[in-house]
Amino acid sequence: MSRYLRCFVAAALAVAAAPALAQWTPAPGGAMVVGAQGLQPDPATKMRPLKLARLVVKMKRGETFGQYRTGLLCMFPKDIVWSRGGKWDFDIEEFDDVFREEMAQAGFAIAGNPSNLFEDESDSRPEYLIGGTVSQMRMDVCYPTSGIGAFGSVKSKATIDVEWQVYSEIERKVIGTVKTSGNAEAADGRRRGEFSAVLDAFAVAVRKLADNQRLRAALTGPMTDRNVARAAPQGLTPLSIRTSVIAPASVADAVGSAVLIFAGGHGSGFLISPDGYVLTNYHVAGGGQYVKVRWADGTESLGEVIRGDKARDVALIKTDAKGREPLRLRQQPVKIGEDIYAIGAPLDKNLQNTVTKGIVSATRVIDGLNYFQGDVGVTFGNSGGPIIDSKGQVVGMTVSGRVDTPMVNFFIPIAEAQSFLGLQLQPPK
Repeated sequence: MSRYLRCFVAAALAVAAAPALAQWTPAPGGAMVVGAQGLQPDPATKMRPLKLARLVVKMKRGETFGQYRTGLLCMFPKDIVWSRGGKWDFDIEEFDDVFREEMAQAGFAIAGNPSNLFEDESDSRPEYLIGGTVSQMRMDVCYPTSGIGAFGSVKSKATIDVEWQVYSEIERKVIGTVKTSGNAEAADGRRRGEFSAVLDAFAVAVRKLADNQRLRAALTGPMTDRNVARAAPQGLTPLSIRTSVIAPASVADAVGSAVLIFAGGHGSGFLISPDGYVLTNYHVAGGGQYVKVRWADGTESLGEVIRGDKARDVALIKTDAKGREPLRLRQQPVKIGEDIYAIGAPLDKNLQNTVTKGIVSATRVIDGLNYFQGDVGVTFGNSGGPIIDSKGQVVGMTVSGRVDTPMVNFFIPIAEAQSFLGLQLQPPK
């Protein structure tokens, strides 16, 4: 196999291109947006920015996916065999140029400008990421003038099946998929060799993807202002939560209501109701149905994830509190400069019940979500744990921090956790 063909095989295998238009399928938990069929691109219509983020090939090792031939009659076929296994990511730079060109011509907004080496892309971040998985591909390549000259012509054709995924950066989830397939051929590929048919097929694929009117409807609208905090989603079924009879008298008392949560790795959480409701981060709960809860005294119980919001990164777990007293949720917002305390298990599960102290440094809106900032020391394993005031009342939840400095960490205000989970606090019986 020539070095040109080897390059072609490697590239084409990762193309993730798909020409034929297919039906938009909403992902679980994602809303189906119905768009008008036959809608033509309108230059005046604002579109939310998107970006091609990933192309993946998923084929079986040893699978034959094409042939190459030589001679004027394109005889003597030899198989092209997929030598990798599982999923394989491909460097999408060349295909990204095609994607940008086709989607821009169709009226979509493309995030960033790769030709500008000094561009500040802070104001052109994508709201949607597009990825594709190639499930099947067929290619045929012929060198009719093989052996005659170093730059002989190449005839090639390619057929590709792909499933596109549309990921919302704002909602932090896949909102839908589009399955497409298509083919193209190049009669003379001297300029780009075997790439010709592949890139041509990819261009058609992107064109067909752009023609999907439900995708267009989902992305139609002005760019979201990430400096403005958005409200909790509408239509949540309210969940009544019975609150604490008494508030902890001290920070030390509050430790008994903090928990360690195991769901693959470990994170933290805290009891908010005598009925056994525990708050934590969505990423700590892991998106599964059940977790293991370890209490401050070392005993364990099974917890079930009742509801969650991935974008806000909050989750509610139901377990057996065994008579333990929950933490009181403070309804007044934090004040800059006030003392706060974090409870959690930094880095190691054996460090459960660790308490650190700091102050509220600032309040922020990041990617359209409210946070407050503090210098209280937290790290991996603190995620989902309570941030309490000097009276042992919860004011927030640990969620993230800056890896380059321990002085800047971010916390979800407790009122945000309540609203994004649809919790309604009820006075104790």
